[in-house]
Amino acid sequence: MAEQIHLNAFTLACPSPQFWGAWKLPNDESAEGFLSLDYWIKFAGILERGKFDALFFADTMGVSDVYGGSEAAALRNGVFAPAIDPTILIAALAGRTSHLGFAVTFATSHAPPYHAARLFSSLDHVTKGRVAWNIVTSTSKVNEANGLGPVVPHDERYDIADEYLEVCYKLWEQSWEDGALRLDREAGVLADPDGVHRINHRSEHFSVRGPHQTPPSPQRTPFLYQAGGSPRGMAFAGHHAEAVFLGMQSPDRVREMVDTIRGNAAAAGRDPKAVKILMGFRCLVGESERDVRLRRAEMEASSSAEAALAMYGYWTGHDLGSTPDGVKLGDLASNDFASIAKSSVLVDNRGDATVGDLKAAIARDGNAIHFAGTARQVADQMEELIACGLDGFNIVTGPVPAGYEEVVDLLVPELQRRGLYRSGYRETVLRERYLGKGQKRLRPDHPGARFRRR
Repeated sequence: MAEQIHLNAFTLACPSPQFWGAWKLPNDESAEGFLSLDYWIKFAGILERGKFDALFFADTMGVSDVYGGSEAAALRNGVFAPAIDPTILIAALAGRTSHLGFAVTFATSHAPPYHAARLFSSLDHVTKGRVAWNIVTSTSKVNEANGLGPVVPHDERYDIADEYLEVCYKLWEQSWEDGALRLDREAGVLADPDGVHRINHRSEHFSVRGPHQTPPSPQRTPFLYQAGGSPRGMAFAGHHAEAVFLGMQSPDRVREMVDTIRGNAAAAGRDPKAVKILMGFRCLVGESERDVRLRRAEMEASSSAEAALAMYGYWTGHDLGSTPDGVKLGDLASNDFASIAKSSVLVDNRGDATVGDLKAAIARDGNAIHFAGTARQVADQMEELIACGLDGFNIVTGPVPAGYEEVVDLLVPELQRRGLYRSGYRETVLRERYLGKGQKRLRPDHPGARFRRR
């Protein structure tokens, strides 16, 4: 029997989380729904019915003012704004679900490590071990303008993040001994002081005394995601990530990235197969090819080129609207352009690709559906990609949440018939779902495990 794959729903806590302009469609509920807990409860219920691994929240901070030099394009088109804090939703949805996991993006650049450790320990407790942290190192001038940290050179961000993770590992794995939370009413001891320790961490960028305020959660360390695409980001992923999220769609590029990530994991002394690799999967699934053609045309017609360019401005720091079309991508200097434009999936990976090429591709690709068809056809496409070494997919579809209902009702049963997908939940915490029954804590070969108190 083939190894079973993993499926997440990839979204943001904002309107039209992936398909720019789709909020205008009559059967898309995201524009009004993103502010409503009832909407998210409905969404989570659909995913749990489909036995999804997790609801994966990407996240951004601030309203982008790059494209056109103001926030106008982002606000007009709903590009990552308005939005709400997805960590609040995880806490609320934990009580409305029993098995669905939750992954959330949280930037090491925006808060001190003590705060991150406390947040994820808390989320792991209230979800009963169903939370994952998507680690990012994002900084931008928008973040800096809002007091969220200075702009830092690309590779240095990852150097700081390595230190950041070390602090978190010490707080999660080292500060509290097993059994230190006594709750002994007869003896009058809630927590044993002898079992709770300061970490006394000092490094170039962080000084954290401890102890951790929150007792050990079901996973202690949350399940760890990472999505860096630059060489330094991929090295960081090989060291820390238990699951890696890829953005490209070409089988050749997927195979190349899979080999690189697993090679980096091996270089860090880890079992390469223990790093799970999921690909972003922009898809539409329908009962017939005609149905898919009509819906695809509707989704692509709702697209906004301005929205797509505003989104790229946020990620790269470049206002493509004011950059001459003839400028070569390789000549652009930006903190965040390295892993997006220079390895762009939208233009040919060649030395003479220009800003004009990229702008045209962005406008064309704004609401492009890369994988579409009946359940059988989409499952065939998935199997081709799985053969490249993938372990699963972050599903992006629309309208929201109706598109996910079709994935659950049509595609999931087809994957189950092929033996590629679970028929029910068995594991109790999210890490077990990815790494196997009984694997609630970091694997012994994970670098974070060396901070466990012996």
